[in-house]
Amino acid sequence: MADHKSDNTISMAIAKIFEVFRGVSPCEESKHFVLPVLVLKYLSDVSGSDCGVPLSYRVPGQAQFHELKRARFEPHNGKRINIALRLIEEANDDLSGMFNSVDFCSSKLGATERADILLSRLLEAFDVPVLNFTLGHHDAPGAAAKVCDALWAFLDEASGKRNGETVTPPDVSRMLAQLVRPAAGESVYDSCLGVGGSLIECGKQARISNVGQGASLYGQEVNADALALARMNMVLHGEDSYRLEWGDSLRNPKLLSPAGDLMTFDIVVSQPPFSMREWGHEDAAHDSFGRYLRGIPPRGSADFAFISHMLKSLKPKGRMAVVVSLGVLFRSGVEGQIRTHMVRDKLIDAVIALPPKLFTHTGIPTAILLLRKDREADDVLFVDASRTFEPGKIRNRLSESELSFIDVTYQARSDVPQLARVVSQAEIAQHDYNLSVARYVEQVEMEEPVDVAVLRAERLQLECELASLQEKLEGLFERIGYDYRGVLNP
Repeated sequence: MADHKSDNTISMAIAKIFEVFRGVSPCEESKHFVLPVLVLKYLSDVSGSDCGVPLSYRVPGQAQFHELKRARFEPHNGKRINIALRLIEEANDDLSGMFNSVDFCSSKLGATERADILLSRLLEAFDVPVLNFTLGHHDAPGAAAKVCDALWAFLDEASGKRNGETVTPPDVSRMLAQLVRPAAGESVYDSCLGVGGSLIECGKQARISNVGQGASLYGQEVNADALALARMNMVLHGEDSYRLEWGDSLRNPKLLSPAGDLMTFDIVVSQPPFSMREWGHEDAAHDSFGRYLRGIPPRGSADFAFISHMLKSLKPKGRMAVVVSLGVLFRSGVEGQIRTHMVRDKLIDAVIALPPKLFTHTGIPTAILLLRKDREADDVLFVDASRTFEPGKIRNRLSESELSFIDVTYQARSDVPQLARVVSQAEIAQHDYNLSVARYVEQVEMEEPVDVAVLRAERLQLECELASLQEKLEGLFERIGYDYRGVLNP
């Protein structure tokens, strides 16, 4: 059962932390200062203690949070925090380079004196019981993960566009993890990592399903700032088996086997950028990894380039869940050709239409493609999950009941009137391999039954009211010297 009192306390603490930056920088920028201090606070609290931390982190005395807070009224807070982060990197090989893009002496925080005041308030805001990971926390990673999730939830509520850093909404990440069902020890890959939310949800799912043992997490991200946040995210969620690389997964994939081929994984989950242009089309014909054998995607849309890359990264019995724009399901040309081959090769397991406005950075309709390499059946499950959601000001959300419906419907793989349908490959071929859910799942608008007796009673009431009004109008005209037609009497 959720501890709502604790959740509220955490949410209030996070709100006060971001309040420090009000008038200085928006939430989307201030998170680059908040998350590193949260990591520093967490590592300071658990270093040298037995709090259930999977890795033994070392934090030198000069880098300890309480030392930074003790000196907060002295000049150069930014410099001291920068030094503390570098010392932590040097003391822990696994954290090397994690704070390279973090600078607490940034001009974004204002002039030196103003920045000193702001950072002293920031350190004070972190020194609260709910963010003390040594007070009764036998599972410090679990406590830190809860705080980190609350932080992302706050940003999800407070922020608009993500300034180029892809943040898959928590409910969507959770749905992807539920659909692919990671098992203990399986490998999970995200070619467009963002801040790592989908991989982390897969790690959680593996531990829930397998009594504590997680999955091995792999990812690549082209945005250096997002990659740094993803690494911090992993630390705060207690993930101890991950490898995250920086670079363009289409032009320069970094996760390679000793022989130089693409590494392959049990599971792939991802939300690639929708219809990205200039993805490397000019080199695709000579791709050394053989990713585009079903066709080279068009220059102006990388959707099928990412899908082709992810398919090549799947093991022979691998499974995959990818968020796509609806255009992927029906566009013609070479994209239609690639889609046709994928259906004929029995790769597409299911298509799930999602509700509108699930993402802060776009309002375009989306769906989830589920693919498997070990399928024997040639049919496809179509699920219409587009009509049930929790409406929100910035974006709509999927509730737990809606997530459960999608998961149960996918696992059951059976027809549900107006919601889900298993369609043969032959029928899909008749529709030119168009995979739009609306083409296969009929939406029937239910008409309310008409009660004739009630309608007659309502008509009689309206006729009586009209007669009464007519009588009053005639009386009014008579008093002012007009007949009932509004003509002046002589």
